[in-house]
Amino acid sequence: MAEGAAKEEGKLGTLSLTVGSLSLAAYSRSMDATSVLLFCCFVALVLLLLRQSPAASQNNSDSRKQPQRGPSKRIADNYRSLRQVEAALRRAGLESSDLIVAVDFTKSNQWQGERSFRGRSLHALSAEPGVLNPYQQVIETIASVLVRRLDDDSEVPLYGFGDIETQNKFVFELNNGAPCRSKEELLQAYADAAANVKLSGPTSFSPIIREAIDICRSTGRYHILLIIADGLMDDVDETIRAIVDASKHPLSIVMVGVGDGPWDTMETFDDDLPNEFDNFQFCNFTSLLESHRDPQQRAVQFALDALMELPDQYKIIKERGLLSKRPDASVRFPFRLRGKHHFPRNAAASSIGGGTEGIEAAPGGPPGGLPSSPNPPAYAPRF
Repeated sequence: MAEGAAKEEGKLGTLSLTVGSLSLAAYSRSMDATSVLLFCCFVALVLLLLRQSPAASQNNSDSRKQPQRGPSKRIADNYRSLRQVEAALRRAGLESSDLIVAVDFTKSNQWQGERSFRGRSLHALSAEPGVLNPYQQVIETIASVLVRRLDDDSEVPLYGFGDIETQNKFVFELNNGAPCRSKEELLQAYADAAANVKLSGPTSFSPIIREAIDICRSTGRYHILLIIADGLMDDVDETIRAIVDASKHPLSIVMVGVGDGPWDTMETFDDDLPNEFDNFQFCNFTSLLESHRDPQQRAVQFALDALMELPDQYKIIKERGLLSKRPDASVRFPFRLRGKHHFPRNAAASSIGGGTEGIEAAPGGPPGGLPSSPNPPAYAPRF
């Protein structure tokens, strides 16, 4: 295109000079010096107009048409059953993965259960067997239907963020920094933290996403970050930057929404970011509680929603060579706050079963939530 424009410019220039020379020769025979000078000025102006570069005009047109980088191509929800998703994961070549679970301890959880949890804090703990708050329900569901499908070593690190110590700068490890090896251990570690932390903020997903990026860098392995949160967001811009940065690493992000919403920001994160690929999936757990009264159907639908985009995400990660990077031993985990979150054991967690206060009972089942489970044994079995 540039070569053709240059040739066209040369033709116009030659033609202009020829016309100018002939005209000047013809008119100079019958005009005085002043008229000749004026005529030369006129010819010079015509030449200037004719010599406007077509290449430059074309380049200007192209620059106006050049689009700014917009949202990444959205990954469609292509599957109708959990079996289809699992088959797609196998076809995508998913051989190994690891889970990371993170819990939102910001102050907005105190009022985000106004409609969906009878006005109670979403972190409210009950000593009554079988009564779970929304966070406990999600954690139990993750442990029941996702860990065995997605985590190779069945050791799940559990994080918190947004409390008075970490705010929007850091994250902290639950279970005294040890990975959780069973459903009971996950629930116990969460209850220990929920009973002791001071909710704060502001809310940002950036620290936990960057912690997950560092875990990917240090291991060279594919990870799935599950963030359980109420959806209210203060630091939107920094969170967007973290999600975009995460799309350069072997990391999928699934945000599980609890509480009343609204969920506009999470839906924007899901579909409208300028990331390298669509690496963020939003699952509305509150909506599942309302639409699926049967706990088993709810658990299956949750797994389907959480896994829906993973086959395509993993395929893109492989195609872009994000898994070929070697483990980076120099990672120092600067977003991990250490030494301030060692909690005493919470007795209420030892009687946790299924269900949740504020949710109607499934027909013939316990008062809402997931099925009741017996008290965990002294030695909790692995996932």
